[in-house]
Amino acid sequence: MEDWMQQVYTYYPNFQHTFKTHIIRFPFIKGIRNYISKKKIAFMVMGTKGATGLKEMTIGSKATVVITRIQCPNLVIPESARFKKPLDIGFPTDFNICYQQKVIKTLVHIAKNHQPSIRVLHD
Repeated sequence: MEDWMQQVYTYYPNFQHTFKTHIIRFPFIKGIRNYISKKKIAFMVMGTKGATGLKEMTIGSKATVVITRIQCPNLVIPESARFKKPLDIGFPTDFNICYQQKVIKTLVHIAKNHQPSIRVLHD
């Protein structure tokens, strides 16, 4: 983790942000839920390399589980992503979750900067 953090600071210096590392010994979802609760996390950003190397998959299985099972606003960024002004924001839901006000407020806050459409995704 220390080596990885050194690379972050070397290649992406940004003094407006601070980074902290934590190693948690819990099952994946339980560990994330525990950490979010303990640290009062309001918004989570997660990088993803995609699903087991399949080119047609945008996000991997871990990211999919986070999106569907963690009740914290999250932004999942594919490895090959490059920033450009968002035209659309996808809001995936199965309509079985009663979203807390902070989820909707976070979505609206992000959207205010660039005025994209917000599209509700339901399968």
